[in-house]
Amino acid sequence: MTSGRLIVWTFQLPETLVTERYYIPFVQRAPNGNTLISEDGAGIVYEVDRRGSIIWKCDTLYKEKGFAFRLKSPSMPVGLSNGDILVGDEEYGKIVEVNKDCDIVWEWDYENYDPHYQILLKNYRYDDGNTGVLVYNNLCDETLKVAEHQASVFYEYIELDKMRNEVKRFNLSKFSYVPASAQILPNKHILISYERYGVIEFDGLNNEVWSFRVPDSLFVRNVGMPKVAAGARSSYRLKDGKTVIHSFSSSIYIVGPGGRILSSIKTPYVASKFGLEYVRDGEGKVFISDLLGIVSQ
Repeated sequence: MTSGRLIVWTFQLPETLVTERYYIPFVQRAPNGNTLISEDGAGIVYEVDRRGSIIWKCDTLYKEKGFAFRLKSPSMPVGLSNGDILVGDEEYGKIVEVNKDCDIVWEWDYENYDPHYQILLKNYRYDDGNTGVLVYNNLCDETLKVAEHQASVFYEYIELDKMRNEVKRFNLSKFSYVPASAQILPNKHILISYERYGVIEFDGLNNEVWSFRVPDSLFVRNVGMPKVAAGARSSYRLKDGKTVIHSFSSSIYIVGPGGRILSSIKTPYVASKFGLEYVRDGEGKVFISDLLGIVSQ
């Protein structure tokens, strides 16, 4: 979708690769203009060109000309400038760089990883060759009080050099709201979306450097439940410094670096006119319930 809300590219998720789809896929635009998609729970990563053709797919990884393992729960795939793919597996607690032959050329394992309480959610390859990793930690017991529950749900950030040595590790747990999603930025900052609040950007020293409070009013998340503050479901930083935010009440905001709302879409639906599809406020053909990624040319 363009900034003018015109839909310029769509892709129908294939039933031939995934017959039963229980999870929303991870989607990322690669440096070559193609789109990378990983199907969490289905164990497959594939690449789609602008015509909608699947030109590459991988579900089994190899190492030193032998079988290594099959993907189970691949995380957000990241296309690298050399054509390789950087992807994590939430089941194994592993980050791998694979080439187009599905050969592992670099890998890192999270020590003592427990998939019941941790999710290896995001990874990013910086220009200096280091790799950033975000791990979602939910270490609380559901019987704990709300405040204790919030304090036990947080992101852990790890930065690795080319030899897989840790150069940085810290917990992003200084805020009292539960995190909903996060993005690793090219400048090594982390953008975190919080339930019932909004978005906070942290620098590489775990300092808060920018924030935005979602202006949505209270809403009912489930029938019969009390009203709660909307908060941010996801957020993405564009190359021009603007931030796109998707709230829990399904509003989309484009916010400037100073925190001013530049434009917004309330309850976004897909509609069509004169054969062209676009996104509008209010009712339409298809309701947009999630924002999976941002493409910034």
